[in-house]
Amino acid sequence: MKKFLILFANLPRSLKGFFLLCIDAVILGFSMLMAFAIRFAPTAPYFGPASLEYQLSNLSNAVFTFIGLQLLILFISGLYRSVLRHAGTELLVILLRSILIGTGLFALLNISFEEYRMPHSITVMSASFAFLGLLSSRLMIRWVVRLHIVEPQQRETLQRVAIYGAGSAGLQLFESLRQDGTNIVALADGFQDAQFYIEHIRRQRPRLVVLAMGMPKQERVAAEIVAAIDFPCLVVCGGAILDFIGGKVQRAPAVLRRFGMEWVYRLALEPRRLFKRYVIGNVSFFWRAVMAARVVRAGR
Repeated sequence: MKKFLILFANLPRSLKGFFLLCIDAVILGFSMLMAFAIRFAPTAPYFGPASLEYQLSNLSNAVFTFIGLQLLILFISGLYRSVLRHAGTELLVILLRSILIGTGLFALLNISFEEYRMPHSITVMSASFAFLGLLSSRLMIRWVVRLHIVEPQQRETLQRVAIYGAGSAGLQLFESLRQDGTNIVALADGFQDAQFYIEHIRRQRPRLVVLAMGMPKQERVAAEIVAAIDFPCLVVCGGAILDFIGGKVQRAPAVLRRFGMEWVYRLALEPRRLFKRYVIGNVSFFWRAVMAARVVRAGR
């Protein structure tokens, strides 16, 4: 399965789009077949004998026109240009809009031309089944691709992690990531100089480096690391996020986070440590900002 998905992912975009278009044509055909099977029961004949085969052959022009119109609208809507990138509400809107437009155009043909006449119940049922089938197939394809390709690649990319600093939160983060299967290649305190971490990173070659040494040291160390290494590596300057991930500190309720008031919650939890930063520090910042603005205006 994985080899097939990788082969499919490496195909040109036009071939992937054609392959999905063929799948959609089959789904539309089955949707129409299901609608006919429900509508033409043996006890409810329509235009002659009640056999499903007779009704399909009698209304074949309408059937193929309905399927062709739906595929044409799906193609025009851009569903096959980005193949598997559509997801969530974007996919839902594209499919719903395309099915409604295609069904509306077919309804006009149904009214205007005798050879495209078909019971309205079949049109409505076919459109409903088609929408559900197309949506389900897209979501299933995305789920299979994510399960067999995307997530393994993400695990492989982030499987080598180095953590420097963070104290007890770093140990908790280490344990949390280790239980998730992440390969922690380095764990050290945050009191060394930048050269120590650079040499360590060159030896271990992690894909992700987490620094939690306090500001502004961690930012200076991060800049020196990025300038010194010659391989792809993501350097993240942590802080409270490490406490949250490691489970050392509980996050504020969603209501406070939504209004940007998480600092109030953290101040209530750790007033001795954070009073200077959040109360005195914020007032000092605003005062300096006001003074700087006055100097800029006076210079004009």
